[in-house]
Parts: sequence; structure tokens; C-alpha cells
Amino acid sequence: MPGIGSSYAERLRDAGISSAEELATADAEELADGIDVSTAQMEKWIESAKRVED
Repeated sequence: MPGIGSSYAERLRDAGISSAEELATADAEELADGIDVSTAQMEKWIESAKRVED
């Protein structure tokens, strides 16, 4: 996923997120807690994923 480093991409995959489409529909707070990243950063990634879908 663009804009996400390999370490965080791996954490996202481990949390069940394997595509921009899945990330775009994820709950920012829940996912942020699950992969140990700030909610603000997760919200940025989710917004980026939504743009990828368009």
C-alpha cells in the first residue's frame, strides 16, 4: 500500500488488512490500537486508501 512502510504494512497484513479497499473501510481507532500506531496516522492512511480506490 502506497505511503506505508514495510514494517507497518506487515502489521496491517497481520491484522487482516491486505488491500487499499480493506484499509479504506477500516475503523481507524480499532486498527491503530491493534498495530500500535497513532489514530491520527491511521486516519491519514485510511484517507489515502480511499483516494486509491477512486
